[in-house]
Amino acid sequence: MSIYWIDEDSPQFEFDRERLRARGSDVDDILDATTAYAKLTETNPSTVTGMIVDVMLRPGRDLARFSPEKCDGTRRVGLVLIDELRSFWGEQLQRKFIIYTCATAEDIRGAIRITQKKYSIPVLPKSPEVVGAKFAKLVLTYFKTGEIEDEFIRR
Repeated sequence: MSIYWIDEDSPQFEFDRERLRARGSDVDDILDATTAYAKLTETNPSTVTGMIVDVMLRPGRDLARFSPEKCDGTRRVGLVLIDELRSFWGEQLQRKFIIYTCATAEDIRGAIRITQKKYSIPVLPKSPEVVGAKFAKLVLTYFKTGEIEDEFIRR
């Protein structure tokens, strides 16, 4: 469970089919919401190409902000992180963030749909079908143009 921080115009990364994770030299893999929040609130959004936020991100040490009650255990930590970042990132959330999930439970899917509509953020399902260069192409196209050109990214 992680948040992928991409800060290059043409980053080198791919999707690891075995682990269902992004990897590469231009991807900063942040493992918990506390670290992500600290880093993102001190960053100028215009310097970041984009963020891929895992819904089931670990909360980290900031249990006041990412409490088990707020986050439904750890099932919604990424969604709470996006809500918390709204005051810092404003409209940048719409073109800089993608929700990343393997969630199938209907209550979590409902929470994801609410966040999607609230911020106009697309969802990239964790899926073995979206692999390698295709993953990078889907993500980079969205971050650069705002266009969603594949059936795997859903609004």
